[in-house]
Formats: sequence, C-alpha cells, structure tokens
Amino acid sequence: MDASTASSSRVLDTAGGFGLGDGVQPILLFAVDERPPTQGTCEAAIRNVCSEDLSYTADQVRSFMAMITRHADDRLKHPRAVEADLTYDEVLVVAWYTSDVRRSLGLPLEANGWWCMNDRLRRRDTSSLRPFRPLVFFLHRAVEQLQAADAAAGEQILWRGLSVRLSALSKYYATGQLVCWPAFTS
Repeated sequence: MDASTASSSRVLDTAGGFGLGDGVQPILLFAVDERPPTQGTCEAAIRNVCSEDLSYTADQVRSFMAMITRHADDRLKHPRAVEADLTYDEVLVVAWYTSDVRRSLGLPLEANGWWCMNDRLRRRDTSSLRPFRPLVFFLHRAVEQLQAADAAAGEQILWRGLSVRLSALSKYYATGQLVCWPAFTS
C-alpha cells in the first residue's frame, strides 16, 4: 500500500515518516486488514536483498545467512526477546539490521542492509523499497514490541545521539516543530 491508497484504508502503522501536515506523507503504510508477511518471508527477503540490491556473491549470501541465522537462533532465547514475545522473523531481521558486513565479509559500508534501506527511506524512494517491505514490517514490529516490553518492566530508553553539530540540524529542525525521521536509527 502506498500513500495514495491510505485515505481509503484504516492504517495500522506507517514506516519512514508520518502524515504530519506540511505535505509530509508516510513512505510505507501497513493497513489493518492487510495480511502480514508470512513466517519465513523475512529470510527470503534478506536473501533477495543481499543478492539483488546489495550485489553479494552467492558465497557471500550463504556465509552471511549462516551468520545471522546462528545469531537469530541464539537471540531468540534471550530474555529480552522472550519478554517482548518476538517471532523468529523479528529476531532474524534485527540480526540482519544490526550486522556489519565490513568486518564479517570485508564489504564496503554501502553493502550493509541497514545502510541501503535507510538510504532509500531517507530519499523516500518507494519503488526501490519494495524488496525491503517485509523487512521494514518485521523490524518496525520488533522495535515496538521491545519498547513495550521495556516500558512494562519500568525500564528507561536511551536514545542514540547523532554525530553532527546541533547547528547543522537547526536549519532543518526548529524547537516546537514536528520532525519526520524517515529511517531506522541503530
């Protein structure tokens, strides 16, 4: 679903921005009645993104998938994942998103899935985001469930800072304005 069909559907969630007025529209919408991606969709989407969008070789895809599935298998049993009731797909997409192929595969920064996906979200490039849609869905859901589990446990969330000077941001963001942050922040 894209922003043009939002008016005719009840929206369950959005990714990459919110309808904040001033012409800012969501990049991806997930409707209440939309069937969520099925179990196993995440692994297939990661394989596709790695081979098609990130140009990994077949050996690099195999090595990377083995690494993140091992990590996901271990993390699925982690108390935070259990408390948040995360599914395997949600844990797998978090493992994909938090991995860095510069160290594990010797690839450049731009070959990281998180880098490519966030670049497309920032550019609001909806057509090139299609392969990432199930990954955005599961990552967004995992983040929400982890935040809810933290809140239920009475834990505070520490938000990551940016490595830019505040003066560089002030020309784009002013006190009291709504902000659209069209990317996941790791």
